[in-house]
Amino acid sequence: MQKRIEELTQLPVGWDGYRGQPVAAETAAFAMLVLDTICGADAVEPQVVPGTTGDLQIEWHSALGDIELHIRGLGIIYLTEHKTMSDEKSQQEGLDVVITGQRVSHKVVEWVRGKLEPLAMRAKMLIVKIEQNIGDEVLHLKAIEGSRLNPENGDDAENTYASFKPFAEMKLTIENENLLGKFKAGEVYHLDFYKAER
Repeated sequence: MQKRIEELTQLPVGWDGYRGQPVAAETAAFAMLVLDTICGADAVEPQVVPGTTGDLQIEWHSALGDIELHIRGLGIIYLTEHKTMSDEKSQQEGLDVVITGQRVSHKVVEWVRGKLEPLAMRAKMLIVKIEQNIGDEVLHLKAIEGSRLNPENGDDAENTYASFKPFAEMKLTIENENLLGKFKAGEVYHLDFYKAER
């Protein structure tokens, strides 16, 4: 990967048939720092694509969608995820990050690793009710049938742990003041399980 990025710094001016610039040396160095920080030894190798203004894009592609890190310069990253939906449309999620200095922030690492880690299990949960207390809220949730249930074998892409009739109940106490009042009874959320370090 390092060799590929170094090659992009040697592109001639006008490499795209117009006025495309080679990848800037500081952008290339920062891209390597990003990859070294985010990717472990067993990580899927991304594609690296040059921009036309000395910038660089790092991309991971899969059947579930695409993850793109657009590195615009030293410490400036725009992260985008394009999810492939069941109706063949796509859903985009983005995060604009400006990093002070040359360290890759935990925000970037957690965002990307969260997208690259394989999903172990998913549940579709309905907020049945919310208990309002002084200083916290308690969400009461239960599993509901997903919208993509296969009537032949019971497979449900939104409840991967169950067949036909998902069952799950849970209570979640919220004490983070920034999240208080953010959730409403009747709303539906996906509860995703990713393997984590202890």
